[in-house]
Amino acid sequence: MNTKFTAIAFRVAIFATLIAVIMAAGQLIYAFVETATDDIDDIEEYLFTELVQPLENSTSCYYFAFAGSIVALVLSVFARKHCSAVSVVMRTISIAASTVFLWLGMGVNHIFSFTAKFANELRGVKNLDELDPSDFGVSEWKWDSMNNALENEETAMMLYVIAYVVAFLVFFVLMFTSIHYLTKRKDDGPSDAEMTNAMYMSDSAYTNEQEYEYYSQSQDDRYNQY
Repeated sequence: MNTKFTAIAFRVAIFATLIAVIMAAGQLIYAFVETATDDIDDIEEYLFTELVQPLENSTSCYYFAFAGSIVALVLSVFARKHCSAVSVVMRTISIAASTVFLWLGMGVNHIFSFTAKFANELRGVKNLDELDPSDFGVSEWKWDSMNNALENEETAMMLYVIAYVVAFLVFFVLMFTSIHYLTKRKDDGPSDAEMTNAMYMSDSAYTNEQEYEYYSQSQDDRYNQY
């Protein structure tokens, strides 16, 4: 799988994930900035009408960023063409860290997504225990994730913010390395390992040929060589 196609696919995953992270953060920031700056008479009405679309866009992009980070993580292991072993290890570790943080921040994203999707049904609801998850088609693990985020609100929000920061920094740096990779001139000739192996095979063949010629000679001819 260490092919040119895999290498390009890996870079595409990096660009797509970075765009998703930026869009998710942008829509979320827009929603909260609008809430903080506008002169709103009925905050509840505003939250459940005007902010539904930005929240839905943000959470969808967050899910896409998480999926993109997983794809990038897998491709990073195989896309080694024209890359040093050190760079492959470092970038894979960085992407893995980003993926972990995006997963840890998933509970808050579930809450925002659930709120945006069922805004009208959730008006006046103060606790998820008042609701039946089966009425909304939400899986048990997702429901538990949201409950856990609500019970540990400060920690969950902190992880959610850290997930954005880490994902942005990791994929922002990888974007520049990817641009450098795609634009630099690369020699499609044999790799160092292939060259070394070819030289070894050539030397072995030459040595075998010498041995054959030596033992094919008569005993007197062998003696006269020395």
